[in-house]
Amino acid sequence: MGRFLEEARRQFPMIIVDSSSLARTANAQLLSRGVNGVLLVARAGKTPSTGLSCDVQALLSVEAPLLGTVLNGCDQSLRLRTAGIEEPKEVSRAYA
Repeated sequence: MGRFLEEARRQFPMIIVDSSSLARTANAQLLSRGVNGVLLVARAGKTPSTGLSCDVQALLSVEAPLLGTVLNGCDQSLRLRTAGIEEPKEVSRAYA
């Protein structure tokens, strides 16, 4: 995989690699050593916070360049409230 990434870097300005879950395999940790950045993806209501914390620690233990976390599956009204935006009536009816 290391040679593949080296070759891809020579040919492309940006490479995005989607990896399996950290909980299922160590490949994600190994792969994280050869990339410029790692985004940890979690699903709202499905990914336990303890699991997410363990994943962060596992990435940090191999000095992975952790850029941040993406939270998928959020409720639209929760996203608006978190951003401090009042929910328009059209949005609330569409998601009711």
